Amino acid sequence: MRGPCPLAVRAECFRAGPGGATRRLLARLDTAAELRCTAAAAVAEDHASIPRAQAEASEVLSLAEDLGRPAGLYRLADLAVEYQLVQPGPARDALARVLAPLEDQPHLIATLREFIAAGYRRADAADALTVHRNTLTYRLGRIRLLTGHDATDPTGARHLAAALTAYGAARRTGA
Repeated sequence: MRGPCPLAVRAECFRAGPGGATRRLLARLDTAAELRCTAAAAVAEDHASIPRAQAEASEVLSLAEDLGRPAGLYRLADLAVEYQLVQPGPARDALARVLAPLEDQPHLIATLREFIAAGYRRADAADALTVHRNTLTYRLGRIRLLTGHDATDPTGARHLAAALTAYGAARRTGA
């Protein structure tokens, strides 16, 4: 693999729901580009709804890329929770503020991001961060102390994952 795919399928519009044909097309693009490509698809029921479907697919693709999701095909249903979390409004703002105490310590935000990306597995997150597992544990403790949410507890982990998504969206939009 040489890096990110230079091709991105922004939208595919279908009379019927997307299925195996879309995945086969993406596989062909992967082969042609010699890289894994990220794509998004949306359904257009008729000719008039193609612009809406294209806009939806573009938003989903941007969200998948912003979230650092692995290459593949995404639809709105695949990222529905994250899509809702990034919509501007008081809930997103409240979630984003959860991470405000970490803003002057970007290594803690990176730690949280890697811990979540590693599926909440400490050893994998420590390896990805190239830190000792005890360092990771210390950083997770600091995150808990500063935010009031424990990334190693299921409820706290869900809250922090949502907060990280909202925080990233708020920073990208400058809100």
